[in-house]
Amino acid sequence: MKFVEQKDVSILHGITGYEFDWSLRSSAASVTVSNEIDGVIAGLVEFERMPREMFDFMHLIEVHPDYRGTDVAGQLLAFVGQDSLNNGFDGFVVWESKTLLYEYYIVKYGAKPLVGRRLHFDTAATKQLIKRYLGGEDDE
Repeated sequence: MKFVEQKDVSILHGITGYEFDWSLRSSAASVTVSNEIDGVIAGLVEFERMPREMFDFMHLIEVHPDYRGTDVAGQLLAFVGQDSLNNGFDGFVVWESKTLLYEYYIVKYGAKPLVGRRLHFDTAATKQLIKRYLGGEDDE
């Protein structure tokens, strides 16, 4: 696994196997990161640092069909959580589940419901993700 920030998202135009158009940004301030395995983009996440709200907001996450059922999604979620910790947001990550994966995020990854379709990771959930998917230390 290798995380690469895609500074020029236009190179992602027409990337095969993905439902989302990754060459577009949800926000001018968003960051798009790929999880690459053996030089192949296995998954992508787009998120934005929200310093006033003290969390990272995840706009999109998608795993290539060839890598679904692997740890790629968990690694991407853990990466965003680590970014939140690194930026002083205590590991808080918020997103709106637009798919049928709402319950899956809760059961598999430890997400907690907010309002409507919004979910979040708190400090403890983020540290668990990092420990499980990135091999980081859990100091609790």
